[in-house]
Amino acid sequence: MGRLNVLIHDLEDRQQDQLYFKQQMMVNTGILPSDLDNQDYYEIIAINQAKPKKDRPEDPMALVQRLRSKGGN
Repeated sequence: MGRLNVLIHDLEDRQQDQLYFKQQMMVNTGILPSDLDNQDYYEIIAINQAKPKKDRPEDPMALVQRLRSKGGN
């Protein structure tokens, strides 16, 4: 498959991702596609994927410091 075909496939795949996202927002939250069209798609994705602080990965160095202070090393 040539490079152009790969790029076309990737573009079509991204369009399907956006359409599926709109479908899920409509079904699960009642938001209309026209409301989503007026928004930044990638910001909405980021908002939907946001996690509370307790569920986010911890900075490895902060973890080491915290474990050292608990262990008394």
